[in-house]
Amino acid sequence: MRRPKGTHTVSPRPLGRITAAGSGLLLAATLAACTPHPSPEVAVRSFLLAWQDGDHATAATYTDGDPEQVAAALTDMHEQLDLASLRFQLGPISREGESAEAEFGVNADLGIGDPTWNYTGHMTLEWGPEGWKIAWAPSVLHPDLSEEERLAVSYESQERGQILDRDGEPLVTANSVTAFGVLPGEMEDKEAGVTQLAEILEEDPDPLLNRVRSAPPEQFQPLVLMRGSSVDETLLNEASRIPGVDTQEVQVNMTPRVAPFLLGEVAGTAEHRVSSRVPGSYQAGDTVGLSGLQNIFQHELAGSGTTQVVSLDGSGQITDVLRAWEGERSGAIDTTLDLGVQLAAQSALDTLPGNGYLVAVDTGSGEIMAAASASGSTTDDGALTGSFTPGGTFTMVSTLAALESGAAAPDDVVPCG
Repeated sequence: MRRPKGTHTVSPRPLGRITAAGSGLLLAATLAACTPHPSPEVAVRSFLLAWQDGDHATAATYTDGDPEQVAAALTDMHEQLDLASLRFQLGPISREGESAEAEFGVNADLGIGDPTWNYTGHMTLEWGPEGWKIAWAPSVLHPDLSEEERLAVSYESQERGQILDRDGEPLVTANSVTAFGVLPGEMEDKEAGVTQLAEILEEDPDPLLNRVRSAPPEQFQPLVLMRGSSVDETLLNEASRIPGVDTQEVQVNMTPRVAPFLLGEVAGTAEHRVSSRVPGSYQAGDTVGLSGLQNIFQHELAGSGTTQVVSLDGSGQITDVLRAWEGERSGAIDTTLDLGVQLAAQSALDTLPGNGYLVAVDTGSGEIMAAASASGSTTDDGALTGSFTPGGTFTMVSTLAALESGAAAPDDVVPCG
């Protein structure tokens, strides 16, 4: 949630501790009443309060820069980082004659799916005819930011992991998937372009915009993943007419080779609108398991993306990484399934005239080697969850007991009791 703009009335002689209600900004202000050059703290505090509240025009008046340019720079930072909130805490202020240096803590919430960026800011102040003014420079936004540089958030997702059988055989097929995305720097109007793309793909534009606003302009941002069967030439042509929109073919481990109800289905967070149905915070274009093992082991299979706050030059090239949060690497999931046994179980069920289920168990360890349903549906999990009449289900148990005890031979016909 982004905070609405607000105003704060500041007394010319504040005493004690000043608190910005609901903002988390605590500033101590103890000023001498009758000094020739009052404390620069009033200017620092007023600037930070206005900046924090999103009142960038007012914040600019406390600097010596061009008011429109300063206000634009503060607004650009908010959009370039796609900030959910921005909070400040006043640090020490040192003063020498008509110059002063101030420190302040920054707490920048980068929004859903992204971390919080904390750093220490610095600003220089000079005394003049209009009182204390902040010497405006990009370094006020961040100490390592120089002229002609801007901020951005780079996000890199992990390649989805594989599900393996007991011998290490992959059970999921890598599919060629069309990634609909954008090159932010080539978009005439990011909000209009992304909204138009969302409309033709029948998606919610908000999570797509969240990723695009803060992205480096020259980096392709995949937003919606679609399987090949869902993409036709008409859709591709409509998307290509939007400035800055592009498509790329990527390989994703998505389709189960066997036991679809057990392995599960995979989709992109925008596709099928699954972000609200799956625990965790994900970016548009990430892959999410919807069911089965893909859902149960979502975190292990998907890992988590690497997020970086970077500085960019005028051409959109990264000049420095200001802060990085390394994601957790995706990995493979080992199962007790045996691919050969699973294929045999599915073949056996293919001969049935109706529906049926088969579960193969290693009698020595109790491990499940195969689980199959004649329907082959991704939602038909009756092999593991169904309730059946005991007679037919336990025939194998009574047969094994009869054979082991010698009560019956393999060729005997035993009447049903």
